[in-house]
Amino acid sequence: MTLRQLELTDGFTVSRLTPASGGQNNVVFFGLSPAAEEVVAKVEGAAGRLHAEYRALSWAARHGVAVPRVYRWGEVRSGELQGARCLVLGRVRGRRPVTPFDWRRMGTCLAGLTRLPVAGSGVRLVGADEAVAHHEHATAMLVAQLPSAHAAVVQRVAAEVPVPPLSRPVFAHGDPGPGNFLVSDAGPDHLIDWETAQATPMGLDPARAAVLALLNADPAGGDLARRQAAAVWHGYAAGTGRQPGAVATRWWLTVACVQFLAGRWRRRDAARVRPWEDAVTVLEDLEHVDHPWAARRPV
Repeated sequence: MTLRQLELTDGFTVSRLTPASGGQNNVVFFGLSPAAEEVVAKVEGAAGRLHAEYRALSWAARHGVAVPRVYRWGEVRSGELQGARCLVLGRVRGRRPVTPFDWRRMGTCLAGLTRLPVAGSGVRLVGADEAVAHHEHATAMLVAQLPSAHAAVVQRVAAEVPVPPLSRPVFAHGDPGPGNFLVSDAGPDHLIDWETAQATPMGLDPARAAVLALLNADPAGGDLARRQAAAVWHGYAAGTGRQPGAVATRWWLTVACVQFLAGRWRRRDAARVRPWEDAVTVLEDLEHVDHPWAARRPV
């Protein structure tokens, strides 16, 4: 798609467009605002996702969280994207987290979100019962559809971990990881891409980030990946003041790994989707993780 500018129905324009990575759901461009400020224009591809991000960003900014500035929320006036909803955000500069200390900073940022009020936020509410039901449904789907050897791993690992007591829903980013967290040495760190923000029992955010570290491990750098995973979990535990026990840690890691496995399995024939088998390997390795991670300082 080649566009020179986007104009919204209120007359706001984004010029000098450059395609950017948009993930699975949206078309994304870098560009300039009418005042020549660097912005990101996200054009909705999956119904409802951008509106959810707009609500979450507005709520987080209202309560003092460092998030990308919302310039505009509207519709494209003309061209091949006419009528599509568009969210224009300030472009945040920073670097991806690499060191365990960077990952701990991510955990601290995620912990800060739990202090936001949930009532009035407009984000999707996922209570304890629904969180458990989603996990059980995803597990059953994988057991039914995966090749038998892999299905047996999922069934065994999921059965080994009882459901721990779950907290009330807290505000959560929903999709944290090295692609959605920018470390800044000149200002606040930022979480970006808030399309899956939700209110859910405490534990999902650090578990997803930790599992993503393990999934992205370089074969030659597995120790670094484990330290990154431990660091984000430790930062979250320290920031919330809640030290999860071994059962809660293991359950949330299993939940997150099953989520990634289910997503990769659904999209296994799509381009640039990493092998779903890697998620099975990480799930099996969780049986041997030293718990609780936050009991030891990883950095």
